[in-house]
Amino acid sequence: MRNDQAIGITASLSGSAYAVLHRWGARAVRFARDNPVAAIAALILFVLGFLAAFGPLISPFDPLEFHSKERFASPSGTYLMGTDEFGRDQLSRLIAGTRSIFTIVVVSVAIGVTAGALIGLISGYRGGWLDSILQRFMDSMMAIPLLVLTLAILAMLGRNDINVIGAIAAVNVPIANRVIRSATLSAKEELYVTAAKALGASDWRISLRHIGPNV
Repeated sequence: MRNDQAIGITASLSGSAYAVLHRWGARAVRFARDNPVAAIAALILFVLGFLAAFGPLISPFDPLEFHSKERFASPSGTYLMGTDEFGRDQLSRLIAGTRSIFTIVVVSVAIGVTAGALIGLISGYRGGWLDSILQRFMDSMMAIPLLVLTLAILAMLGRNDINVIGAIAAVNVPIANRVIRSATLSAKEELYVTAAKALGASDWRISLRHIGPNV
């Protein structure tokens, strides 16, 4: 009886998992059909993320390993993309570089967007002198071309991964700030914000608990 129950539970779980996968698969196909460019971009991001996460496991060689007798080797079964002037496997170096760049970009954009969103949320909700000071600072950052600003930050701080992340994050702050502030200015006039104020909610709770998720 217990074996029959275990088989029944396993079959039920398998059926549920299949139903979930089928539903998500149908949604993915429908999304790809309606938004082919976005689907291609999502596929590229998935491949890059996969390489970033599992690069060391799928890389055929150490990206820094020298093969002095195989310099400038043509693509072959051993070296799928050939080797460079030091005999290093090009595919392994491409995977390692993808992992490094993808990690830097994801972390820096996440930090920049989060910081910019918080500044825009606080600035848009509080208004007054705080809004004026923060937005003038944001305007001064946006007045400088993004590439010039990034290079200036790296020139002052030096070149390493942490400084690169900080530089890319800095140029994303005013962009995210502008978007979130505009949405906050509209959202703070909604009835749910008025209701939260009537119930005695603090400004921080209203900003982070009510307005933040909506914008």
